Amino acid sequence: MGIIEMTSWTGEDLLTFYQTLYRTYGSQNWWPADSAFETIIGAIFAQNVSWKGAHQAVCAFIDADPLEPQKLYTAVQDVIVTKIRSSRYYNQKARKVMTFLEWFLGSCNGDISRMAAKPADQVREELLILSGFGHETVDSMLFYALGKPVFVVDAYTKRVGSRHGWFPETILYDQMQNKSWRWVGWSIK
Repeated sequence: MGIIEMTSWTGEDLLTFYQTLYRTYGSQNWWPADSAFETIIGAIFAQNVSWKGAHQAVCAFIDADPLEPQKLYTAVQDVIVTKIRSSRYYNQKARKVMTFLEWFLGSCNGDISRMAAKPADQVREELLILSGFGHETVDSMLFYALGKPVFVVDAYTKRVGSRHGWFPETILYDQMQNKSWRWVGWSIK
């Protein structure tokens, strides 16, 4: 691929660029976790904080007790709060963990494979209805924990994309994601 203006890049150009980076640098273990459930909890803790703070909170959970959905759900919210202070907004995040667990235990019987077996668009819709769950958090869960083909859009995507003329600075999350999907030919189904 010769040098071309990024404003004229197509989905094929983006995929070629990605494949070149992947061949050169390999997997970067962007979301390090020992299990899909740990990744999901980490996505909740990562809201409005660096990964370092979120990772410290996840490690505190693991050190205290393995991350098991039913055990976590029966824990008192105050106990959860004391373990996740490093993730900032710990009271809100403890409530979000409990909200997710209520959905997860009720909808998936606490089984990641059941969650993963559902169509991505269905899981996305169900999670976005939950209080405190936005697009980036839900899409991170779908992509990093469940391996669903979802383009996770974040502030960096928006900054890079707007600077290269791919979309305006005022673009909304779903618009930016849909445009990215069209470029690479993905669908959330």
